Amino acid sequence: MPLLIRFMFMMLPKNRLSMKEPKDIKYHTSGQRRAIIFVNHGTPDAPSYFAVQRYLREFLSDPKVVKLPRCLWLPILYGFILPFRPFSSAVKYQRIWTADGSPFQLYHQSLTKHMSRLLNLLDDNQYIVRYAMRYGNPSLTDVIDSLSAEAVHSIDVLPLFPQYAESMTGSIFKKITETLSAWPYIPEFNIKLSYHDNHHYIDEIAKSIETYWQQAKQRNRLVISFHSLPQKTLKNGDPYYCLCQKTGRLIAEKLGLDKSEYDICYQSRFGREPWLQPYTQDVLLSLAENGHQEIDVVCPGFSMDCLETIDEVAYEFQELVEEQSTCQLNYIPCLNDSDAALRLYGHLLGFHSLTK
Repeated sequence: MPLLIRFMFMMLPKNRLSMKEPKDIKYHTSGQRRAIIFVNHGTPDAPSYFAVQRYLREFLSDPKVVKLPRCLWLPILYGFILPFRPFSSAVKYQRIWTADGSPFQLYHQSLTKHMSRLLNLLDDNQYIVRYAMRYGNPSLTDVIDSLSAEAVHSIDVLPLFPQYAESMTGSIFKKITETLSAWPYIPEFNIKLSYHDNHHYIDEIAKSIETYWQQAKQRNRLVISFHSLPQKTLKNGDPYYCLCQKTGRLIAEKLGLDKSEYDICYQSRFGREPWLQPYTQDVLLSLAENGHQEIDVVCPGFSMDCLETIDEVAYEFQELVEEQSTCQLNYIPCLNDSDAALRLYGHLLGFHSLTK
């Protein structure tokens, strides 16, 4: 019954839903503070059934994510997905959860703290650095509205998605503009829509791979895995696939690899319809069957290690490969909250030489 009530509420026309007004807005001010918001996809508040259900409900209810007519999609979502999928998803989140909470959240907290400290050393107390999640907490709407009392003159938003996709960066842009439209005064607003071929980004990813190889004292076949999307997104004009292909090619070129030494593929397929291919699990199994004893996997489309990297790649794909062969899969971590991440995001925001 509660799910049915929520479904009926979501079917109401949007103009009947009130928009929360930000409180204590300070827009007649001489303040010159600059706000910087890192935005990522999101994570549940806890690795439990109901927390995962809340998270999936918000995520899969976004029209930018699932473009089916609401009258068709919402009954499927509320009748078949939300009652059952949280069981299996909660188990996966439990595998990656730490004593301090979600590693995804912890990386964002650390990155934000270090970036705030470094920027305010440059110009005392002139920068407000926060992070937000498009789905889950801290919500993008709440973080933006919290700035209304801070007398900011500009807001810089950096979605931590190197490759633009309508269902990711496009959804973030939509939510930000909807939130700011409720302000009586809108500050200067900037957003980095894509940095898939930015040379600082390519350099830092390539360096992380080279560092891994140096520590391992060997190079293996490199699999460059991106999050997949339905194939129809490419046909409908979404540039995501092309941007991923370019990123993979530039990384390979920076590492001096030829086409026989790396693969570009796509993971995290959901549902039965065709998604962007080749699928990562198929590539890994093919390489293992062809005699590769070790395979290195990097996921440059992810800024922070999360369920899709820690569990899907490093755990599930490893198990899949081991079941079929003696091949070992090596996962190369994301930039997370490293010095490399600080340098990269500093460059993207117009700052240079930032280190912890």
